[in-house]
Amino acid sequence: MNIKKQRLIEVLEAEEAQLEKQGVDTRSHFLTIDYLKTGSYGCDPTEVEEYPLLEAAINEYEGLLSERGIMVLSQYSSSPAPCIDCFS
Repeated sequence: MNIKKQRLIEVLEAEEAQLEKQGVDTRSHFLTIDYLKTGSYGCDPTEVEEYPLLEAAINEYEGLLSERGIMVLSQYSSSPAPCIDCFS
């Protein structure tokens, strides 16, 4: 499992624990964590939109990482900077 996904799971598990203490429904967190771990929705695919967190994990993964403060690097960020002097 990649580091970003593992970190997201940890953050969501911490959020889930806090929400449970407050008596808030955590089904969306549960389904999302399960999806990230197993790749399975855990609900009828037509119900995914009823769980915004799960829908974000499926359709807007990078945005979900960013919202949770997990560094998202672009596909180009690990590449070296272009050599400016190479063309002179």
